[in-house]
Amino acid sequence: ARRKRREPETATINAVTHDGRGIADADGKKAFVVGALEGETVTFLRRKAHRNFDEAELLEIHTPSPDRIEARCAAYDRCGGCSLQHVSVEQQRRIKEQTLRDNLERIGRVEPVTWLEPMTGPDWHYRRRARLAVKDVRAKGRTLVGFRERHAPFIADMQRCEVLAQPVDGLISKLSELVGTLTIRARLPQIEVAVGENDIALVFRVLEPPTPHDEAAFRDFGAAQGLRIYLQPGGLDSVRLLHPESVQDPLFYTLPEFDIRIDFEPVDFIQINAEINRSMVHFAVEQHRAIGPIIAEMQLLAFFQQSSHFFHNIFQHFIQRNHFGMHGHPAFFQFAEREEVVQDAVQGIDGRLYASNMFLPFGLLLGGLVS
Repeated sequence: ARRKRREPETATINAVTHDGRGIADADGKKAFVVGALEGETVTFLRRKAHRNFDEAELLEIHTPSPDRIEARCAAYDRCGGCSLQHVSVEQQRRIKEQTLRDNLERIGRVEPVTWLEPMTGPDWHYRRRARLAVKDVRAKGRTLVGFRERHAPFIADMQRCEVLAQPVDGLISKLSELVGTLTIRARLPQIEVAVGENDIALVFRVLEPPTPHDEAAFRDFGAAQGLRIYLQPGGLDSVRLLHPESVQDPLFYTLPEFDIRIDFEPVDFIQINAEINRSMVHFAVEQHRAIGPIIAEMQLLAFFQQSSHFFHNIFQHFIQRNHFGMHGHPAFFQFAEREEVVQDAVQGIDGRLYASNMFLPFGLLLGGLVS
């Protein structure tokens, strides 16, 4: 039988998800409408069917919400990198808080006694790690660099990104021009961005060796923009520095409150938002100081442990005798072995690291490690 053609529908949005999709009850089945806000009457088109709901595209807003604002990014209507730029910052935080409340009540069946104020940071130019997709598009006569489109697997046609840390925010079009000059432009699928406090690194994933002409273009771009340029022909262990020929220091970020500097490689995991990272570490240390005497003999279990992430940043402020770190891949522990601040912090502490499937049920995950 021929599938019934989808037609536009009009409904009022009665709720909104954490990622900015308005929920409409229409025609006997929920529709998640990207970009619609609670209380708005909208026209939408169902795009993708699921068992209990459909994903839908917003076509028209008849009665806009007072919380709706003009998106700052010119590519927001098509780029899938952001989902809440059309919502005031205050309402964004309320949406996320309500999502957490609902999840705790519905899934966890718990209700916190006290709710803390949310941690907040800069609204723009906060993202210091990103993976940009790359595609040589013959129909457009140029190479696209950016994030995937919201409703399709294509790369959004964009010139800049308002959430990337400066000056990377303004490099999108320049990266497009660079890749467009390469002989291997059709064999370069992505660019990793890593922003340290001392320097910025770009890692180009290359599926075939660049020619001398290509390498010269990479070097010229790095010199002109003041960037470190890396090439990655294979796995993470294949990443090599192309420009400059050598560097004195690795990338790093700091926690000035604790006089800590964390070194990291351009493909290492770090928290995207530096200000939120600092706030989290400060909060954890303050909480520990408040209840430290109570938990002095308890064991500390860190999930998704990595030295450049949360717990090693504050390791020297914890007094537990036993620390267990767990992560889904043993490669994440290699960083811990070379991190001097961690080695200094764990003198006299029984610290053990384990690799495990982090998505097992809690009891199986622990497997008797902590006793």
